[in-house]
Amino acid sequence: CDKNGNFIPANTPPSPRQDPAPTDWGSYESRTHFELAEFLYTDSQMSAGNIDKLFKIWGSHSASSGGEAPFANHKDLYAAIDSTTVGDVPWESFKMKYSGALPDSEEGKIPSWMEDEHEVWFRNPHQLLQNLLSNTDFDNEFDYTPFQEYDESGNHRYQDFMSGNWAWRQADEITKDEATHGAMFVPIILGSDKTTVSVATGHNEYWPIYLSIGNIRNNVCRAHRDGMVLLGFLPIAKGTMLLPLQASFTTPEINRCPDSHFRRTIYGAGPYIADYPEQCMLTAVVQGWCPKCMAPSHELEQEAPSRTQKLTNELAEFHELGQLWARFGIIGDIVPFTADFPRADINESISPDILHQLIKGGFKDHIVT
Repeated sequence: CDKNGNFIPANTPPSPRQDPAPTDWGSYESRTHFELAEFLYTDSQMSAGNIDKLFKIWGSHSASSGGEAPFANHKDLYAAIDSTTVGDVPWESFKMKYSGALPDSEEGKIPSWMEDEHEVWFRNPHQLLQNLLSNTDFDNEFDYTPFQEYDESGNHRYQDFMSGNWAWRQADEITKDEATHGAMFVPIILGSDKTTVSVATGHNEYWPIYLSIGNIRNNVCRAHRDGMVLLGFLPIAKGTMLLPLQASFTTPEINRCPDSHFRRTIYGAGPYIADYPEQCMLTAVVQGWCPKCMAPSHELEQEAPSRTQKLTNELAEFHELGQLWARFGIIGDIVPFTADFPRADINESISPDILHQLIKGGFKDHIVT
């Protein structure tokens, strides 16, 4: 389609992209200012104190001839970097605090996390997805529709994400709605893993969340630094972070794609890659139970129904919290972040962390150690 969403005849060439003028350096006065900022912040990673000292010396020297330093101090430099219009999406933040009932404690102590105010940092996922979709580096390595591939023997071959059955089923659901029929399906892939940062943070723990899309082929995701991007930290507020995308799960929007064509796109909640403890947290499943099926840990050899959000909701209607916990491994007072998104089921989305569960957990911990 064109940039207004109107369908165009087949084989119509894409409209040319508008590149910025060679002299347009955005928030920087000149190329020299940009390259200096890149050198200080990215290449040398100079401290704020040393940056201030550098510009003070620079300013004193330039003052004799009526000039001044390129930047007044480190704050002026950082302001120019934060105002960069081309490149990464700016960071945003919000604060949250536990608002439920406080537990009784014999010693009068309440867990600190219930009383502390938590700060969540994130980037607008809508803008991140638009950047991924418009990246011309992905041209010829990007699948615009789900597909099925077979070898010479008639065996179904799976390789890239859009060759899978799930993407095919999601596209079938999208075509049933006249409002979304013909739109390009963009599956959102999320992943997170707790990490400890000790430098300049006081040994704090963070949960970085990463975002990608299933249209990008596997070889590009492994090799290209922009195939997966950082969405935010502290993923206890995933639903809030993803709110800017909610309308685009049901209403097509116009996006420019790697081949420079515009397409009507519909987003969907795809796999969430996490290790087992976080899988339990995401799905509201008791640790020791499977987040994908209803089988108890001592009956894994028996067939068991798959966990679905629909089944969980039905069980919650007829059982108390204690029964849900003991009989079904369900934490009944937690709502998964996917609950408010259409065509989304957290139990279906959960995907294993290959490094921690299979390579480290299955091979190193259980076989080697």
